[in-house]
Amino acid sequence: MSKGNSGGGGCAVAIVGIIFIGILLWILAAALWVLGVLIMIVAVLGGIAMIYAAWSSYRDYRESKLTEAEVEAMVEDCVRDLLGVESQWANAVITKGIGTPLELEFTLQPGLAEQQRREIDSMIIMLNNASDTEQRLETVSKAEALRIKVEGMLAHG
Repeated sequence: MSKGNSGGGGCAVAIVGIIFIGILLWILAAALWVLGVLIMIVAVLGGIAMIYAAWSSYRDYRESKLTEAEVEAMVEDCVRDLLGVESQWANAVITKGIGTPLELEFTLQPGLAEQQRREIDSMIIMLNNASDTEQRLETVSKAEALRIKVEGMLAHG
């Protein structure tokens, strides 16, 4: 009798062990399914984030190119304006500003005519050689200030 009882207990332990291992495997399978779903959700969200980042980068690039084009147009306009002012200045120098306050200025400062011409020429060169957008905007600002100064001298002359 004691042999039968001990043999039945071992079989029950084996069955319980098998059931326990089965439950653990089911839990592991469910956890792997959940992990798979989470990975899929993260992958989709990551893909959406990458698409958004690419679109944002493209939009910034496009805006940058538009800004560069606008600054380039400003530079071209500024160069054209300076060439016009240089022509007016050359005309005032040729006439020696006779009958205008520039006549006195040219007399008091003999190098003024050449100095202003060189300043205008160097500003045109700086505008054409500015490398990046920020430097071009700075140079345009300086060139506009120079243009206003020379036009002021010409207007008083």
